[in-house]
Amino acid sequence: MKKLLLCSLIIGLITAFHTTAYAAELSLNPASGVLTQECENTIDIIVNTQGADTRGADAFMTYNPNEIEILSIQPGNLFKSYPGKIIRNGDIFITAFSENGFFKGNGSLARLVFKSKPGVKSTTISFKHSPGSTVDSNVAGREANDMLTAVFSGTYTFGPGTCGQETVRPSASKKPLTPVPDIHPPHINNLRPGANWKNMVPNSDLTFDLIDDGSGIDLNSIVVELDNIIYTTYSDNKFEYNGNKHRYKIKVNPNLDFAKKEGEKILVSIKAKDFNGNQFSLNYDFEVYPTSICPNDAHPSAPEIVYSKGARNIIWILLIFLLIALITNVWLATELPVKEDKLAVKVKSNLKKQRIKENDNK
Repeated sequence: MKKLLLCSLIIGLITAFHTTAYAAELSLNPASGVLTQECENTIDIIVNTQGADTRGADAFMTYNPNEIEILSIQPGNLFKSYPGKIIRNGDIFITAFSENGFFKGNGSLARLVFKSKPGVKSTTISFKHSPGSTVDSNVAGREANDMLTAVFSGTYTFGPGTCGQETVRPSASKKPLTPVPDIHPPHINNLRPGANWKNMVPNSDLTFDLIDDGSGIDLNSIVVELDNIIYTTYSDNKFEYNGNKHRYKIKVNPNLDFAKKEGEKILVSIKAKDFNGNQFSLNYDFEVYPTSICPNDAHPSAPEIVYSKGARNIIWILLIFLLIALITNVWLATELPVKEDKLAVKVKSNLKKQRIKENDNK
């Protein structure tokens, strides 16, 4: 149970700090029907991602143990790893996630096998779900965001019949769902230098991560053209790489330093395919600054920082407060000695008057 709670908490926590525009659903198939009393019946827990990618799901459900007995939980066809499948005191806990890649579409998270208790006429199985909660049902998206926005309970009626010959029951399909085809090309992350970056030193390296969550990247399809020089894995000009077909880290160390004059644009073209033939292509440029104060710096400099109007106003307000504080400190430092001098003169004058008065009395 502790392991299940840890796994589900991980899926819940990684979704807690992200928002999403997608809306996933959890439901039961069939959602209702007439099942045979005291016989084994099955229902599927369905995940519908509404076209988005998902990497895992938690299904926390409740049932009445006085009405039905949950006999087993069978893995569905969406995810590879099922670290948590627990039935306890009217609660059902299922945690599953993929080890590689994502699922998109409508499919079975798991299958429940159960039977009714003697004399029971109906029962309901419900999902635990509260928006924003990390300790109930969740569906984790590509960016670890919780996509789950709707859950649908199931209500079932039990009638007489022979086990194995169920009545009026809309049977859940036991045929595996067709895998979602890989139609998405690879994509890039951590690109440096990026598009429209300025003041790059002449010997900057080009680095990026090339990622594919489907069939994987065809390494020999990667072609990088940098400053009119082509780099591949098989030509005289080669780029460096490490990783696997789902994520390669690419580094291009140019044969020659860039730039002939300040502000000159360096053209970049990156192309790649996955093993299904989906092609990625990117073309952009960045600017160099040959007279950099650190011409031997092998690392690309950060892009120029541009402050928003609000940020500039805050900076000005802080500077004004600092100036006022400085003026106040200077004034206090000069005014206090002056007051002390005046007080000392007044004290001396009073003492002198007192001595003269004493002499006159004598």
